Amino acid sequence: MRRTASGRPGRLRSGRAGGAMTEAAVPGVGDGLTDRIRTYEGPLLGYALRLTGCGQTARDVVQDTLLRWMSQDRSRLNGNEAAWLFTVCRNRALDVIRSRSRERPAGDLAAASGRGDEVRGPLSGGRESSDGGATGGALASPVSDRPERSQASAAEEAVAHEEQTRALVELARLPATQQEVLVLRFQCGLSYKQIAEVTGLTVGYVGYLMHVGLKTLRDRLGE
Repeated sequence: MRRTASGRPGRLRSGRAGGAMTEAAVPGVGDGLTDRIRTYEGPLLGYALRLTGCGQTARDVVQDTLLRWMSQDRSRLNGNEAAWLFTVCRNRALDVIRSRSRERPAGDLAAASGRGDEVRGPLSGGRESSDGGATGGALASPVSDRPERSQASAAEEAVAHEEQTRALVELARLPATQQEVLVLRFQCGLSYKQIAEVTGLTVGYVGYLMHVGLKTLRDRLGE
C-alpha cells in the first residue's frame, strides 16, 4: 500500500457519485502519474466489469490493480505498462470469479454441470450486473444524452443504438475467448502483442480468434 507524505496509506477516490475512480487522485502523487491513472482507469474498469459482472467488484479490482502498479518500480516495465496493468487486472478478476465458484452451493454447481453450463464470468454472455451496470457481454458503450436534438438526429441515434444493441446480443453469443480478445482490442485499445501477453495466448492465435469472431459477427449481422 502506497503511503502519503503524512505516513497514511494513499487511497484512490472517486470524483463523481457512482463512478469508478476516473477522477482519481492520490495524495502525494504527482500530476503526471495521476494523468496516467486516468488514461488506464476507464478501460480497466470496463474490462473488469465485463469479467466480473458487478460494478462494485470491478471498481475494487481496478483499485487493487492501480495500487499495486503504484507500488512497483515502473521504470522496469520498459514502456509495457498497459499489458502489465491488464494482466494484473485480469488475474485479480479471475481470482474473484474462482472464489465465487467455490462459494456457490454444491447443488447449484451440480445442476449447472447437468445442463452442460460452464461456470465462468459474465464475459460468456451479456446480463445486467447486480448494481445496475450493463455488462452486455463486451464492448458496451452508452449513448450520450443530448439536451437538444433534431428529429432527424434523434432518429439516427435510435437506429445506431438499435444496431449497437443487436451487435452486443450477437457478441454475447460468441465463445468467451473471442469476446475477450475483441474487448481488449476494440474497447481497451491493446495491440495483438499486448493481448497475447495479457491472455497468455500466442499472437497468432489472438489474430485467429479476432478473425473468426469478427467474421461470425459480420455473418450474423448480415454485413
